[in-house]
Amino acid sequence: MKLFFLVFCSFIIFCSCSNKYENILKNNTAEVREFVLEGKSDNINASLICGLREKDYVINGYATELIEFGILTFDIENINDYDETIATYVLLVGTVRYDGDLQKNPFDNTLVADIKTIINSSENVTAKIIIGDFTQEIKLKNVCNNWSVDSEEVYKIVAKNFKDDIKQLIINNVFNGEVYVKIINDADINVGDYYWYVNIVNRTGRKLSLIISPHTSEILAVNNTLNK
Repeated sequence: MKLFFLVFCSFIIFCSCSNKYENILKNNTAEVREFVLEGKSDNINASLICGLREKDYVINGYATELIEFGILTFDIENINDYDETIATYVLLVGTVRYDGDLQKNPFDNTLVADIKTIINSSENVTAKIIIGDFTQEIKLKNVCNNWSVDSEEVYKIVAKNFKDDIKQLIINNVFNGEVYVKIINDADINVGDYYWYVNIVNRTGRKLSLIISPHTSEILAVNNTLNK
């Protein structure tokens, strides 16, 4: 009976510590991506990523007020063949319509827009792009539906495996860093597959970065410069 009591108490203490560091990570989040939808046509890849991020988005080790986002992206083959300067979109989420102008991303020439909200991902979602006389409509599907690891589970994984690193960032009961939880498509690992990417940045620019499998919860890669 005493052994059972000691084991039970140890379990409670462990869970309490894990929850403590999990909550610290959540409360100091600068960005968290909840899900991604994607679809393809012959020459266009479209995606929509929704989540929360800082209103004043700066990677500086300080987490500030969060707002919703929904980044719609069109990746067009031979985009320079389209001479029109104005590109627009229509996004239908069930019976809800979003529309507006698309902006060119100078880093990769994709066309993007922020609908500034987290949609209901269980609805039918269709994205349409219009460039002059060219129109293409693409149905988007949630690629996260069969994942066993969601963003909540990501916090638990990090808190469990990197408790000491999180602890050392707490100074005078203040967490001196910010947390980014992203969904990435890492072609260096496996083209077309998505992964969870976590980046914890302290106030001197050092960081702890890791990649987590959304299917197995396995930590696939770690880069830790917090102690350097």
